[in-house]
Amino acid sequence: MDLFKLIREFYIQQSVNPLSTGQIALWHGLVYQCNQLGWPSEFNMPNRTLETLTGLSRQGIVKSRNALKQSGLIDFQTNGVKATTYSVIDISRKLSTSDSRQPSGQDDDSVSNSRQHSRQPSRQHSLQGSLQPSRQHSSTYTKQDETRLDKTKRQQTTAPVKAAERPAEEPSSSSSSILDICNFWEGNGFGQLSPFTRESLVDWVADMRKAGSPEPEKLVLNALRTAVESNVRNYKYVNGILKNWESKRLLTVAAVEANDSERKTNQPQRRYGNPVRNEKLPVWAQDGYKPKHKKVSEEDRAKLAEQMEQLKALGKKEDSK
Repeated sequence: MDLFKLIREFYIQQSVNPLSTGQIALWHGLVYQCNQLGWPSEFNMPNRTLETLTGLSRQGIVKSRNALKQSGLIDFQTNGVKATTYSVIDISRKLSTSDSRQPSGQDDDSVSNSRQHSRQPSRQHSLQGSLQPSRQHSSTYTKQDETRLDKTKRQQTTAPVKAAERPAEEPSSSSSSILDICNFWEGNGFGQLSPFTRESLVDWVADMRKAGSPEPEKLVLNALRTAVESNVRNYKYVNGILKNWESKRLLTVAAVEANDSERKTNQPQRRYGNPVRNEKLPVWAQDGYKPKHKKVSEEDRAKLAEQMEQLKALGKKEDSK
């Protein structure tokens, strides 16, 4: 693999189908690592090393490598908790094959020119021999670039038409939908996806489908989003969410959202702070209170006078002692 031709072909494609700065940085980082290892067909590279080389986050690396794979520049295979396996696609072969397919007329001209050069003196042969191949070589490259640009423009104009003709597919348990779940897991702070956790998520998709869910992948993704919103990013919490939905027969995202809205409306509002005590004052302590005057009878007055005399007599006895 020729590094110069590889980079030259990359920027030719970049002029037609531009990539983002993060995707360009990731491609250069992978090419650098592949060159350092001696151009192997496959090599392992952890995300932490790519973060250091490119300055991208883990979520940015996941998005950029998916875009590079769709563009036909790299290929990769995730290995669970281990480092991801990458392979750099040799796009410079297009340049080498196009260089080998030169018109026969140019070959005939080069043969005739070489015969003419052999008949001329040595000085004239050296001057013309140094100028003519460079002109012919530059013209060949410009023609090849024009044909390559024409092909890429045709592909770019025909690709949207084909995509528009395809009907929208419903979600299924295909590898692409499972890949979306895995990418969401690794790109939203859950950590590296282990093989055990991946198999458990795939099993949940199958279980929800058996239970009658028309969109099991969306349910699993919605459970992951709920865990992110609750800031509890682990499989145990996601597993509890899916068990709760399965027991309540919430088999669609719309049913889950309706259940959540109903629960929020029926849930009593929490009051924060110390409660305020409202004490009821007695009648006599209230403003504007007027006591009622009760009329005393003659019998009550006589009893009261008798009690007063008894108290006075007791007071005298105490004083005499």
